Amino acid sequence: MAQLEQKCLTPLKICALRVTRLNQDGTPAAGPNNSYVTNRLSQIELGSEVREGDEQEMLDGCGCPILEFKEDDSFKRWTFGLSLGSIEFGLKEMLLGTPLILDDSTIPVPIGLQFNTPAGCGAVRPKVALEVWSKAIAYDDQDPDKPWFHWVFPGAKFNPAPDSLTLGADANPIVLNGRGVQNTRFGDPYNELPEPPEGSGQVFLSEDFPVPECGYQTIGSS
Repeated sequence: MAQLEQKCLTPLKICALRVTRLNQDGTPAAGPNNSYVTNRLSQIELGSEVREGDEQEMLDGCGCPILEFKEDDSFKRWTFGLSLGSIEFGLKEMLLGTPLILDDSTIPVPIGLQFNTPAGCGAVRPKVALEVWSKAIAYDDQDPDKPWFHWVFPGAKFNPAPDSLTLGADANPIVLNGRGVQNTRFGDPYNELPEPPEGSGQVFLSEDFPVPECGYQTIGSS
């Protein structure tokens, strides 16, 4: 492989989201219907939760400090806010664990979903992996060699219902909120990663871009 120059590029837009169904141990679930790729989202808001380190202070009898010490803050987890522009029943089922309503086709097709009912303490939430593609911009155009930033978050769980849903004259996104969970067992199920993610995730420059579909996909079927 020819030597590639180092790239200092800017992420712009969000062009695809891929969700992978996981087992509770973090490994990709067996197919079918264990993957979903959509381009019908307007943004994903990423946040981080940080545990503040303990801070201690000791003063002498004259009010002057003897000790001023603060432990380092530590990263706890990512938080996610997905703003989706369409109701994609299969995607909602994977993220929220909502039961589907199927039609009577020869191969039944999702035409709706049941809303989750209040769950008791300790109910198990679905676990998924999230991957996002944004454009890699060099000043005024996508990079010709590596046109995409590929973001990988190998573990996530979402709230059991949308956090925001406004029905009215204006078009409004459906907002789903979730949190990251550590996962070292995602591996590389699509054979696309330079190396498997460790723990909370990774980002790298990529040439590849998945094909969105209105419906489930299955890992390795294409």
